[in-house]
Amino acid sequence: MRVLNVILSGIGQEVQTGKENHAVSKQYLPVFNGRSLFELTFERNRKFTDIPMVIGRVDNFRLSRKAFSNLGVLKYNEIIEARDRKNAADLAFAAFASDPDDILVINPSDLMVKPSISYQESVKEAISMAESGKIVVIGLYQSSYDTGFGYVIHDRESVRFSKQINFEFSNYLLDPGSLLIHSGIYCFQAKVFLKELKKYQPEFYFRVKRAYFKKSGSFINELLNEAIPEIDLEEDLLQNTCRLKVLPAHFDVLEKSYLNDPTLKPVLSPSA
Repeated sequence: MRVLNVILSGIGQEVQTGKENHAVSKQYLPVFNGRSLFELTFERNRKFTDIPMVIGRVDNFRLSRKAFSNLGVLKYNEIIEARDRKNAADLAFAAFASDPDDILVINPSDLMVKPSISYQESVKEAISMAESGKIVVIGLYQSSYDTGFGYVIHDRESVRFSKQINFEFSNYLLDPGSLLIHSGIYCFQAKVFLKELKKYQPEFYFRVKRAYFKKSGSFINELLNEAIPEIDLEEDLLQNTCRLKVLPAHFDVLEKSYLNDPTLKPVLSPSA
């Protein structure tokens, strides 16, 4: 069994850079003491994971490769999709690309986690829970809930996900332990995730499977990629499976609104 460090690179928010004035996703810009968010995402998980894997797009795979080269990482797996889409397909592709018993630690590359022991302890606990067959979502205690993130509402009877707070959730604001920020960090065993996906979203499962096994090298065929239906990971899968486990955690993240900060400029212009 391996523990895989899976990075979702996506498209992200873009900024115009360089003389050619081309757009680059901000998670690739070396604005954090010479490191990019993509590189920091890899580095904070490398101590307790094995081979890294990146799920990206045709628009940015060269930037992912450049980031790994900057870090001196020569061995990694990559899956390159033809289009941007919701993250359910990303997780499914990562699971198909893994051995059945592998544990996947899934991180978005646009999440800035403040360094702490709490993060390491939370991920190690998530790995342990995944080994016992759980699909883990890490939720965060925060002093402010206006962060740009989604939310996890959980109690003894149910788990719900929401992209914004509304009047319906006002009671949960009085119980901070029930309303958590959705970190976008998942952890599960490949075979467990695929089994649940096949059970609850069979058409989606078979479309992703076909696209994965018909890929050319790392590249997903564009037509097969387009044929995959869009589903919402949380609403269409996680809220249905009994395997779901929410892991409350205390580590801090920067609000996603920082990505809109116009002062975020590249130190060096990444080349495509």
